[in-house]
Amino acid sequence: MNPPGRAQAPDKQSSPHSVVRELSGYAEMGMCKEALALARRVLKRSRLEPEVFNEAIHTFLVHQTKLKSVLPLVTDAYFRLKKKDQRKVRHSMLDFYFSLGDHGKALLFTTFRPKNGMDYLLSFRVFLALDLKKEAKRMAHLGRRMLSQHGRPKEIAILPALAKYCEFIGELDIALSMWRLIPTQESTIYDKQGSMVRNRVAETLKILNESLEEIEDLAQNSDRELDVSHPGLDKKLIEDSRKELLTFRKVLERILPQKQWKAFGLVDEEEIHEQKI
Repeated sequence: MNPPGRAQAPDKQSSPHSVVRELSGYAEMGMCKEALALARRVLKRSRLEPEVFNEAIHTFLVHQTKLKSVLPLVTDAYFRLKKKDQRKVRHSMLDFYFSLGDHGKALLFTTFRPKNGMDYLLSFRVFLALDLKKEAKRMAHLGRRMLSQHGRPKEIAILPALAKYCEFIGELDIALSMWRLIPTQESTIYDKQGSMVRNRVAETLKILNESLEEIEDLAQNSDRELDVSHPGLDKKLIEDSRKELLTFRKVLERILPQKQWKAFGLVDEEEIHEQKI
């Protein structure tokens, strides 16, 4: 390994193994700056091996806060790879574009034959993000088949993927049971605790929205007898209930904004308005 602060691109004779070892070595020693500099340099090599490409992408994903800054470098390096080598780095490209938030590009690297649980999870999440129901349903069947064969999957990443799908189609209780199956020691990797809280908030919002619909129905069909004996009381009770429910919803929306509702099978106000029209 080169001395600290002097990360140099390996020469043309360096084996892929030695390059990968040097990249991972810098990272393990906490020398992030050197690791990133080396990752950039190796991607510029005229002869680029898939294992080196994968390690460089991994370095960016772990240490690079602004992935957009290396996007041109990554895409150029990818297209310089041979076709057979491009297939070997498919998962790295999926991970890179997903982390970048470019689900459209990530879609090009999804698969229905995942090589591991994380490959399954990322492909599944891209389908959900792009509202590709047919593809997401196919992945769900694959995951459920794995569960039925093994009881608890060897690849834990299958569980959060299935949980997110169940939330997407509105099966919040089933999704919660999936989240609970994730072992405690791996819970922070998949945001188990936060996901379970958002799941319950979504369930509460579902009940709350149903209650608001009932209030609207009551407003349209107020109790005439009560209105005769106590003029205005029925309308006041209905309005008080509406205000209370809207206050509850405003608090819950701080945790789960309306732009995230679709991921939990909820209908936001805009869609409700469109349905009424």
